[in-house]
Amino acid sequence: MIPNRSLVSRCSLSACHAALTLAAIAACSPPSAPPPPAREVLRMQSLSGATSDSRGTEFWLMFTGNFTTVPQLSLFIAGDVATTGSVTIPGLAFSSSFSVTPGVVTTVTLPSNAEISTSDTVENKAIHVTAGAEVSVYGLNRIQFTTDAFLGLPTDIAGTDYVVLGFPNVNVVNGTEFGFAATQDDTVVTVTPHVTTGAHPAGVPYDVHLGLGQAYQLRNTNVAPADLTGTIVTSTKPIALFGGHECANIPDGGTLACDYIVEQLPSTDTWGRNFVTVPLATRLRGDTFRILAATDGTTVSVAGAPVAVLNRGQVHQRLITGASTITADKPVLVAQYSNGTTFDNVTSDPFMMLVPPHEQFLASYTVLTPTSGFPINFINLAAPAGAVGAIKLDGVVIPAAQFTAIGASGFDAAQLSVSVGSHNLTGPLPFGVFVYGFASADSYGYPGGMSLSPVAIVTSITLAPKTGSDHTGNSHCVTATVTDQNAGPVSGVRVDFAVTGANSTAGFSNTDGLGQAQFCYVGTSGGTDHIVATISNLSDDASFLWISNAPPVARCADRTVAADSVCAAAASIDNGSFDPDGNLVGCTQDPPSPYTGVGPHSVTLTCTDTEGETSSCTATVTVTDATPPTIACPADELINTPTDSAIVTYPAPVAGDNCGTTGVTCSIPSGTTEPLGTYTITCSTSDGSENTASCSFRVHVNAPPDAICSDIMVAADASCHGDGSINNGSVDRDGDAFTCVQAPPPPYALGDNPATLTCTDEHGTRNSCSATIDVVDRTPPAIVCPGNQTLECVDHGAVASFTASATDNCSVVDPTCTPPSGSSFPVGTTDATCSASDGSGNAASCAFTVTVIDTHPPVVTTSSVTLWPPDHKYSAFDVADCLTRVVDACDGQITVASAHITRITSDEAEDDKLSGGGLGDGNTCDDIVITGPHSANLRAERMGHGNGRAYTVFFDVTDAQGNVTSTSCQVGVPHDQSDPTSFPDDGCRFCVGTGCGSCPGHDAACTF
Repeated sequence: MIPNRSLVSRCSLSACHAALTLAAIAACSPPSAPPPPAREVLRMQSLSGATSDSRGTEFWLMFTGNFTTVPQLSLFIAGDVATTGSVTIPGLAFSSSFSVTPGVVTTVTLPSNAEISTSDTVENKAIHVTAGAEVSVYGLNRIQFTTDAFLGLPTDIAGTDYVVLGFPNVNVVNGTEFGFAATQDDTVVTVTPHVTTGAHPAGVPYDVHLGLGQAYQLRNTNVAPADLTGTIVTSTKPIALFGGHECANIPDGGTLACDYIVEQLPSTDTWGRNFVTVPLATRLRGDTFRILAATDGTTVSVAGAPVAVLNRGQVHQRLITGASTITADKPVLVAQYSNGTTFDNVTSDPFMMLVPPHEQFLASYTVLTPTSGFPINFINLAAPAGAVGAIKLDGVVIPAAQFTAIGASGFDAAQLSVSVGSHNLTGPLPFGVFVYGFASADSYGYPGGMSLSPVAIVTSITLAPKTGSDHTGNSHCVTATVTDQNAGPVSGVRVDFAVTGANSTAGFSNTDGLGQAQFCYVGTSGGTDHIVATISNLSDDASFLWISNAPPVARCADRTVAADSVCAAAASIDNGSFDPDGNLVGCTQDPPSPYTGVGPHSVTLTCTDTEGETSSCTATVTVTDATPPTIACPADELINTPTDSAIVTYPAPVAGDNCGTTGVTCSIPSGTTEPLGTYTITCSTSDGSENTASCSFRVHVNAPPDAICSDIMVAADASCHGDGSINNGSVDRDGDAFTCVQAPPPPYALGDNPATLTCTDEHGTRNSCSATIDVVDRTPPAIVCPGNQTLECVDHGAVASFTASATDNCSVVDPTCTPPSGSSFPVGTTDATCSASDGSGNAASCAFTVTVIDTHPPVVTTSSVTLWPPDHKYSAFDVADCLTRVVDACDGQITVASAHITRITSDEAEDDKLSGGGLGDGNTCDDIVITGPHSANLRAERMGHGNGRAYTVFFDVTDAQGNVTSTSCQVGVPHDQSDPTSFPDDGCRFCVGTGCGSCPGHDAACTF
C-alpha cells in the first residue's frame, strides 16, 4: 500500500535547480568481480596531461523512472565560453537547438515520454547532446514532492566497467532501479543482477543488445531488503550508466519521507582509496554513508579502524558523526546522505552527495546556491593542512581559525555559512568542496566538483632521479612515472609532491600521455631534501643535496644586432648569468663591445664571484646592416616649350650609407626627350646588405594654355547690368591646372561691352583672347494697380480718384489707366485697367474695379391736410396731398408713384352712436377706405362733442435701389372753423391696413 503522498516525499524543485547549476557529481559504484575475460575494459581517455572532468562536447543521457504521474523533464546546459549546440532524441523524432552564454544556464525542455517508464525493456529514448565548445549538462526529472537531478558525464570519459549504486527498498515505496544508454552502435551490455529481479535470477549474467540512441532500465519492486546496488554492468563499448531509486526513504522505512534519487555513475577506474568526511551543519545525529567496493577483499576503515571487508559489489552502510576519514586498501566509492527530517527532527530532507577521494580534489571551484527557496546555505571544506590560511572564498582568505583538524589525517575541515548566489573558491593545493542547504521539509547537496581521472587503475609510481646535487639558487626537477598493472602509462591523474629537509615545499601536477608528472623547485638553503611523490596509497621518494658557495653560472646567447651609423654595433651575450650563492662580482666580454663590420664576431663571456671562482661561455654576435642608404633627389623641374616635347635634364641625386653604397639609377635618365606632361622620376640606390632607398621628384614639360573666346548676349538683371563669361572652352594641352581671368570684370552695363580673357597655368605661362558681352533688357516693368474701390452714389453716380505705380530695371515709366482717375462711375461695378512700357518695348498691365452703391433712403417732408365741411361724405385723398418734398441722394426728386400706404388710423370710432356721442358723427360706417397704393377715401365727419377727428396716414417711400423711408401725415376734420387746423390726435380708435397692432378695426356697430 502506497503511503500518503505528503509523507512519501517533500523534495523541493529549487534544490534540484541547485544541483543542476553547479558541478554536482553523480554517485557511482565499483565492480564486485573482475569483468568477463572475453571483454576488454574500455574507457575513453585523453592522452594529454589535462585531468578528465564532467565537461565535454558530446553526451549520451537518459531519464530513469520517477514515482508515478507524468514528469517534467529538462536539461540545463552551461559553459565557460559562448557556443551553440543541439539536443536530439532520435527515437522520438525530437530536436532542439540551444545557445550558451557564459555564466547563464540554458534550459531545454524535453517531452515527458522521454522518461523510461518500463522495466527490463529496450526503448529508443537515449538523449544526445552536442556542442561546439565544452559545456556542463544537468538533467532534471520533476514531479511535485519527488524530484531529483543528475550531472551528465561526457562520452569521452564513458567506460565499460560499472557497479550500480542506488538505495535499498524499505517497504514504503519499493523501486530500486538503474538504467544505461549506448554511446555507439552494436553495443552488448552484460548485466549481473545483485538480487533476483523479474525474470533475472541474482548472480546470473544476461546480455542486453543496444544500438546507438537506445536505452534500458531495470527496476526491482520486491520487499526489503531488495537492492540493485552492487549489480555488475560491463559492456563491449562505452555506455552511460544511471543508478538510483524510484522514491527512497533514508536511512530506513521508519524515517519520513521518500524522494526520487538518480545519479549518472562513473566507471570504476575513477574510484579512490582515501576520503575525508565533514558533517552536515545543523544535523544532530550524524549522516548516513554508503561505501561500495570495486574489488574482492577490499578492507574499509573509518577513522583508522577497520569496519568491513568487502568483495566486488558489496556495500557497507553506516552512520558517521563528526569529521572523520574513510580509507580502503583498494578503490571504493563513497556517498554521503542527508537523513530524512524525522531522523533528528531538524529542518531537512534526504539528498545524496558523492564524496570524492582526495586524490580527485581540485584546486579551484565555482559553485552556486539556489537563488530562492533556501535561506540557509553552507559550504563544507576538506583541505590539506598546508593550504589552510591560503584558501580564498570570493577573493577573501578564509581565516585559519575557521578550520578544525580531522584527526591525524593531515586535512582540516570547515563549515562556512554563505549567502545566496554564486561563489568562487581557490587554493594553492587541491581541496574538497561540498555545497548544501536546508529549508522547511527541503534540502539539497552536491560536491562542488571533482576530477574523473583513472586513479583506480594505478598500481605503481616511481620517482626519478633518486639522488643528485646542485648549487643553491638553481632549479631541481623530479619526474614521477605512473603505470597500471600492465606497466602501461596512466595519464591525467594528479600526483602530489612534498619536499622536507633544507627546503620545505609542496605542489602537484597531472601525468601526461607518457604517464609522467614533473615537479620543479628552487633550492635556497644548503642541505639535503627528502622528496616524496604520492598518488592514492602509492608513493616513492628521492633525495637531493644542495651545495652552498657554488661557482657562478655563465649563460650566453647568440645575438644579432643592427649596425649603427658607423657600421658598428654594441651587444651583450649575457643570457642571465648568475651565482647560486648570490655573490656574483661581474661578467666581461672578450673582445669587448662594440663590434665593427657586418658579419659574425665570436665573443667569450667570463663571470667571476667574490671567491674568485669563474665560469665562461662563448656566443656569436652577428652584426647586420639594417640601416638603408640615404638618397636625396633634386627639386621638381619645370621645362617650358612652345612645341609638343622637350629635352628633360636635371641635377644628379646624392646617395650615402653607413656601410657603403652602390650607384644611383633613375627611371628617366637626364637628357631624355619627353612629350608634354608631368613625369614622376624615381631614383634608387642599395648597399651591400641589400638595403635599398629611393626618392622621387617631378618634371613637367609645359606649354601655355590656349585661351578661347566667343561673343555672348546676356539679359540685364534687376540693376540693368549683365554678368557673363566669354570663355568658350579654353584648354591646357599638357593637362595643367589653369585659371582664366576676364577684364574688365562683370557686371556690364546695357549694350555692347568689350572684354579680354587671360588664361594662366599653374606654372605661370599664359595666353589671352577678346570678345563682346551684349547686355539686353528683357525684363518688363513691374506695375501695381490701385486696390478695388467701393463708393456711395451721389447724383446718379460717384467720382473715383486713384493712382497706379510702375517700376523698371532700366527705365522710368508712367502708367496710364482706363477710365482715368476723376471719372464718374455709374451705380454698379465697373472694370478698369492700367498699363506701362519701358524703353526696350517690354510692357505690363494690371486691372481693378470701381463699385458704386446706394445705401441711403429717400428724404421725405410732409404737411397736414384739412377736410371741410364735415358733411359725412367721402373726400378723395392722395399721398401727394401731404407730400411737401421727396428727395433721394442718388436718384434726385422722386414722384408720388414711389409711395405706398400701409395703414390709416382714426382717433374717433368708426360709429360713435353706441357711446352717445354720435352727434355730428353721422352714424356711418367705412369711414376709411384705401383705394390704391397711394390713395384713399376718408369720410369728412367728427363727433359733435369732440375736439375734431384726426386721421393718420402711414406710408413707405422707396428709391430705385430699394432703400425705404417709412413716414406719415395727418388728415383732420376740425370741430369748427374757429380753428380749422386744430384736430389733435387723441390716440388710435379705428385702423384700416397692415401693422394696426392693438388698434381696433371696424366699429362693432358696423357689423350689424
